[in-house]
Amino acid sequence: VKYFLFSEIDAIIFDHPKCYLTQSLVVKCVENYIPIIFFDEKHSPITEVNMNFRSTVRLSRISLQLQMLGKTKDRIWKKIVMKKILNQTKCLENNLVYSNKVKELIAVAKEVSVGDRNNREALAARIYFQALYGNKFKRGRYDDLTNAGLNYGYAIIRSFIKTELVKHGFEMRMGIKHYSTENPFNLSDDIIEPYRPFIDNKVYEIINNKESESFGKCEKKKLLEVLHDKCIIDNKVLYLLDSIRITIQSLIQCYEKNSPTPLKLPQMIGVES
Repeated sequence: VKYFLFSEIDAIIFDHPKCYLTQSLVVKCVENYIPIIFFDEKHSPITEVNMNFRSTVRLSRISLQLQMLGKTKDRIWKKIVMKKILNQTKCLENNLVYSNKVKELIAVAKEVSVGDRNNREALAARIYFQALYGNKFKRGRYDDLTNAGLNYGYAIIRSFIKTELVKHGFEMRMGIKHYSTENPFNLSDDIIEPYRPFIDNKVYEIINNKESESFGKCEKKKLLEVLHDKCIIDNKVLYLLDSIRITIQSLIQCYEKNSPTPLKLPQMIGVES
């Protein structure tokens, strides 16, 4: 039997039908803001425990979300998209992918408009995914190893972002760019964007050191290591998990000041760094 302090637990993941927790342990996890995530038989996320009732600043935070100007949101979104694309270029560089594709992505990043009205994010994604995973790769909820890894990894990162947002009282339906009435997590889907390339990078490492086409226990364990990969944020080198906390804290300042300037986002470190 192995014991852990709650402070030592980053998340609890249910990815097998025989997993279970007692009600008292679930309560303790919620009290300690520990994400509890459930996956289906295809290792795709289906739900997680919501912690909205724990926040004591929720009303004031929602008020600030309602007051943020549209032009401020557009400038924040430009900042998010640019950082995402620049992290994608670093991911390609780290994995020795063609330099001409890196140059293309850098050029696309420079073209991002306020609010990304020219949709440079989508163009960058087409260039990037085919350069990283091959011309035949299609991104989506497919059963192949690459998509299984990406879906699993994105779900983990998104869960930590949700936890931080809930902890600080945000209403996640009220996004910056995402605004679907059917999506209860629009805001977390905004914030995750510059974090996605870190998952892409780890999945690339996994599939290039593996012969099997299934996404199993070893691959999941390897993918979770991304939380302790290092990045640069606020001129400091920190673990990716810690950078999420800094991003959300800076987002609070964006809402309080109605400005994109305070927002701090992670920067991928090159292999030569």
